[in-house]
Amino acid sequence: MSEVAPQKSLRVLHIASEKTWRGGENQIRLLMEGMKSRGHEPFLAADPASAILSRLGQTFPSVAVSMARLSWGLTVLRLHRFCQRHGIFLIDAHSSKAHDLGLGLVFLDQRRKLVVHRRVDYPVGGGFLSAAPATAIKYRTKKVARYVAISRAIAKVLEAGGIAPERIATVRSAVESGPHENINRDEARRSLRTLLGLSSNSLLFGNASALSEQKGYGYLMAASALLKDNQIDFHCVIAGDGPQRDQLEAQRIDLQLDNHVSFLGFIKEVPEFLAGLDIFVMTSIDEGLGTAALDACHAGCAMIVSDVGGLPEIVSHENSGLLVPIRDPAAIAAAMTRLARDSALRDRLARAGQIKVRQEFSVASMVEGNLAVYRDVISVGYGQ
Repeated sequence: MSEVAPQKSLRVLHIASEKTWRGGENQIRLLMEGMKSRGHEPFLAADPASAILSRLGQTFPSVAVSMARLSWGLTVLRLHRFCQRHGIFLIDAHSSKAHDLGLGLVFLDQRRKLVVHRRVDYPVGGGFLSAAPATAIKYRTKKVARYVAISRAIAKVLEAGGIAPERIATVRSAVESGPHENINRDEARRSLRTLLGLSSNSLLFGNASALSEQKGYGYLMAASALLKDNQIDFHCVIAGDGPQRDQLEAQRIDLQLDNHVSFLGFIKEVPEFLAGLDIFVMTSIDEGLGTAALDACHAGCAMIVSDVGGLPEIVSHENSGLLVPIRDPAAIAAAMTRLARDSALRDRLARAGQIKVRQEFSVASMVEGNLAVYRDVISVGYGQ
């Protein structure tokens, strides 16, 4: 029997352009940690003021560069020299700005290969290189060796934008199960109810994410107002902060939800918070995949999520949760009412969701899927 040759170590520059820490940045962390644990060499390029550089800059070889559009030329030159110094020929761009920078690096050295991660489900286009949304140069160019879609829904959006299917790979995002293990849900529930000054009988709905327009919290507020009229003992608790905080606070007052909705702001112990909820409700109006929903499944929550983007890949309607139309408070309230009144259904959906996420959205599968893309890009060489 012939021996199998060892896999060659990969050197990859991950370009992260966002300053905040959200689901995409956590995916980069998991991918880089997974690469390192398998003997590969991940490098990081990020803005000096970014959360990801602050968190990962001491763990991985990194370079701090401006991600401002006006600094594009200078930043490309700095990254070009960084790649030369470290012998890096594989670039993974994790955002639109990173996509632009990656193209510059490939044009400066034709030996380099560029992989672009796509994490949003709106039509391709935009960016400073684009001429029109559906025909942007940055998406048409063969200098992008492969697009990595984090859900099948995003892969379909890329195909609809004119990108050939053979240049698209679907590698779904994942979250760690470890932080959710060994948490006593009964204790978490008691703790959260005590914090909110609620009785032990109050049913807790909630979510933990940025308070942005995309997350559709206004529709959850409107649904809560309808639920209040159904004489159900419930409380909706929202963790996180963002640009819509003041608007949502005002809406709570207008809808007379002071005794039914609470905003906790930013919290560090998200797994404990999720374990304290009975039902996780995600009313996003668009969602590439929805890693917060993955976390909620791991935490053992029953799920109500929007029927949009990659969320139906996590929640199978009536099997591992309930899907609701976007921007439809009445439908959201109906789903909330149904689960509030049927504890057996809540338990069944929660168990099924937890099993599905463990089986289909593991971190190991995400890391190995990306490594397979890197190896294929190197061997096929679409960037030539």
